[in-house]
Amino acid sequence: MRCISKLLLSLLIGTFIISSCKNDDDVPTGFVGLWVNKTDSVVNTLTLKSDKSGEWVATEKGLIAGKANFTWRIKGNLFISKYDDGNEESETYSLKEDTLYLNKSIYIKQLN
Repeated sequence: MRCISKLLLSLLIGTFIISSCKNDDDVPTGFVGLWVNKTDSVVNTLTLKSDKSGEWVATEKGLIAGKANFTWRIKGNLFISKYDDGNEESETYSLKEDTLYLNKSIYIKQLN
């Protein structure tokens, strides 16, 4: 009986350790979606897809002022984007409910 108790305890501990391991590239819940940052004259739209592709579009007075496609990943508290031209950018992020903080920019999640 003691042997069975030790075996069960070992299995429980092993299951807990394996299930609590987190991959740095895991996507936080609620991260995927359409995010908008508005300033006085520019609207930045950030689309983050579950396949870890994304698109950034900046519009000014209704006209597209900038646009970029990228892939993205999470590592710790960094949001890392790699653009189609090969450039890579890292920004600190935090996610609180429907608000995404990327460095000093604040994005609000848009509901579909």
